Amino acid sequence: MKNRFYFQIGLMLVAILILFGCSENHEKKIEAAKEKADQANKELTAAQTDYADEWQQFKTEAHAQMLANQKKIEQFKDEMKTESGKFKVMGVYYIEAPPLPERQQDGVE
Repeated sequence: MKNRFYFQIGLMLVAILILFGCSENHEKKIEAAKEKADQANKELTAAQTDYADEWQQFKTEAHAQMLANQKKIEQFKDEMKTESGKFKVMGVYYIEAPPLPERQQDGVE
């Protein structure tokens, strides 16, 4: 009988501790999780805007570089035409290589 009485008292104490002890801690954890989620959303939004700005800047710079390269290519082509079959490399003129034999032009070696 005593064992049963002590068991019931112990069971009631554990139940009371669980009911009253976990409710406060649980609410604090929920609030902390909400605050972390809000902070993470703010950081994500800031990171997305930074990424979009960086991407736009990269696109603009890459486009400008591509245009500059196109101009250089066109200038080089014009120089090739005006040099009448010769091109200038570091101040030295090289004569154009003679045409390949017919056999190699067909792809047969």
